Amino acid sequence: MTQQVQFTKAVGNADKINELLRRYGVKFGIYKNGVFNEQFFPFDPIPRVITAEDFKSMEKGLAQRVNALSEFLFDIYYEKCKSGVFKERQIIKFRFENIIHKNRRWNLLSDSEKADYRALRDEFVRTSAEMLRKFEKSGDKRLEDEIERYLAQADSERARRE
Repeated sequence: MTQQVQFTKAVGNADKINELLRRYGVKFGIYKNGVFNEQFFPFDPIPRVITAEDFKSMEKGLAQRVNALSEFLFDIYYEKCKSGVFKERQIIKFRFENIIHKNRRWNLLSDSEKADYRALRDEFVRTSAEMLRKFEKSGDKRLEDEIERYLAQADSERARRE
C-alpha cells in the first residue's frame, strides 16, 4: 500500500476514529485559569514532522511521561493486582515493559529482534487479558491453574529472549 493511499485512508477515517474515541471516553483534562476542563482526545490524521534535533530535545521528557503514566496506572490497579494471577500477570508485564523502556540493552537489539520481542509482548498482553477476564467472571479454579501455567510459560520465553 502506498503512503498516499495510507494517508487518504487515515484522513477518510478520521471522523470514524474520533467517534470511537468519544464512544470509549478517551479524554484528557487541563487546567486553564485555575479551572479544570475535560475534553475528548482528538485524533489528527496528519502527522507532525519533527526533526531529529527537535526530537532529541523532547525524548527525555517523553520517556519521563511514559514512566509517569505507567506509575499512575500501577497506582490505580494496585488493589486488584496485589495477589494471585492478577499480580503474577502484572509482574511479567512489567518485566516486558522494563526491557523496552528502561533497559539500555534494548538499543543494542536489531529492528527484527525488537519487532519479535514486541510481538511476544503484545501476544502475552492479549492472551493473558482475555484469560483474566474469563477468570474474573467465573472464578473457576481450573482456569486459574491454566492462567498460572500460561504466565510461567510466557515469562520463561520472555527471559530466554533477553
